[in-house]
Amino acid sequence: MMAAGRSRDSGGHISDTAIRNLRSRGCPVAEVAGSGFWRPDGCGGMMRGMRANDHMQAAFRRQLEERRQEIAGLERLVQTLRREQAKIDSEQKAAEAAGCLPHHVATMAERRARIEQSLAEADAKIREAREGLSEAYYAVRRSEMAASLRAEQHRRRRAG
Repeated sequence: MMAAGRSRDSGGHISDTAIRNLRSRGCPVAEVAGSGFWRPDGCGGMMRGMRANDHMQAAFRRQLEERRQEIAGLERLVQTLRREQAKIDSEQKAAEAAGCLPHHVATMAERRARIEQSLAEADAKIREAREGLSEAYYAVRRSEMAASLRAEQHRRRRAG
């Protein structure tokens, strides 16, 4: 269902009033033979005028960006864990040198072991995420190549 001001004629084109409303909001509107088609890549989240292939490419790009963000988050976690590990190492050495109680030193060793386990898990997740990133990247590339091929075929049909 369309909102007020976004009416379409029987040919599926957006009315002139709707085009003016879209332009006033800063949405990109392409003029095609006097009728407006619009692809508002950020105007209210609506994706009218996009083909199914465009939707697939957008989904692949979102997946690629999600994988990149996931890897960046995991790498930040690893950095934090490594800093914590170094801090515990220095505290443990200082405690041993000061002659602290054995259970205090043992507690630090347990914390260090948990951090090492977390680091190993994070490294495994990073490897998995990088594999997913690679798959997402190649999915984007395949969809872009297919779109390029379709555009070239379309151009040739129109020219010839």
